[in-house]
Amino acid sequence: MGRETLDEEVIEKVDDTGRAELEPPARQRSADGARITVDRRRPTLARMSEMAMRDQSRAGHVLGGAQVTGLADEVTIREILRTRIRAEVSTYNADPGPVFPGLVQPADGVRHSNGFRMHQPRPLDAELLIAAAEEATTIGLLHLHVDGQAVDLDEVITPADHRELTAILERSIVASAS
Repeated sequence: MGRETLDEEVIEKVDDTGRAELEPPARQRSADGARITVDRRRPTLARMSEMAMRDQSRAGHVLGGAQVTGLADEVTIREILRTRIRAEVSTYNADPGPVFPGLVQPADGVRHSNGFRMHQPRPLDAELLIAAAEEATTIGLLHLHVDGQAVDLDEVITPADHRELTAILERSIVASAS
């Protein structure tokens, strides 16, 4: 186990992944000999959040979207974007087909009604697609809005408090050598 923290008479052991371990109630005796039960039980897993993400053109046409799951209760916009792209690539790589339905266009992909038609189906590199998306926000090709308000990649939000994250694309984001 990793570190132990004391929080209002509750001891929580946290392992390297950040998960808390449940400990059964501990029986102790006070100075006068009376029995005391200290309840050390806490949830073992952090509650995971999700958030809808919609892709649209600058003119407002919906291009696609995804439900991004497995998010922490507080998360940066950057991490939501990364989580989404990793999930899209992981799903595609499990069974590469003729169309990649993602936010970022692979280098040899061509825009298609459901995503990007691949010249030849092959596994994709999520990190290259993530780098392209992050660079696109830096140079103004991708604008991100939470519930209609512009946000930057390092802004921290609570997904449960918001309806959706919108990715507004000036044009397709193409990952080089993906």
